[in-house]
Amino acid sequence: MVEMLVLILYGIVGFFGAVSLSLMLGGYGMYVARTGLEDRADGVHLMEWGVTILFVVMLVSLGIRFLS
Repeated sequence: MVEMLVLILYGIVGFFGAVSLSLMLGGYGMYVARTGLEDRADGVHLMEWGVTILFVVMLVSLGIRFLS
């Protein structure tokens, strides 16, 4: 039972890890592409969300390792 829960959680962690990396890369691309524009802060905002999600994913991953 616990093994099945661990596998499901690893799948969720992998998905959100990919989401966080894509947010960081998308935010960086937006930041670079909008050089000199007022909307450049939107790229920084996306990168902040990406780092936040990545931090949460790392914490959940450590919890899964503790669980298994």
